[in-house]
Amino acid sequence: MLMRNRPVIRSKNSKWYVPVEMSPEPLYPTYTLGMGYVFSNNLPEKIVEASKSINYFTIEDAYSPPNPSKFKAYNTKFNRCEYSKIITYILGSPKQLVDYWKDLKRPEPLVRTMKLRNPLGGRKQE
Repeated sequence: MLMRNRPVIRSKNSKWYVPVEMSPEPLYPTYTLGMGYVFSNNLPEKIVEASKSINYFTIEDAYSPPNPSKFKAYNTKFNRCEYSKIITYILGSPKQLVDYWKDLKRPEPLVRTMKLRNPLGGRKQE
């Protein structure tokens, strides 16, 4: 999940507090929410090397933002085919998780077939 235009927390009572000296900008750059990452075997070594020249930052999500243009954001309605390919996701409630899981475990095919044309001339999903 991509986080965009997120404010830097300045409240000292917050566990996500960031002083102005550490990050003077009022908003974080676009970053991926750090619940899980998938990357090639050679990337950890490169991250370690790059981190030697980057100032320490206490919030790892914002510390290691990848190029957001390479990611597909799934902030959309549930789509059985698309969600079957997702590795990690944040949902709004435990019930949503159970509902999505039950749907994905149904025996029907995950991908819907498409008819080439409908009577109105557009594409139509079955």
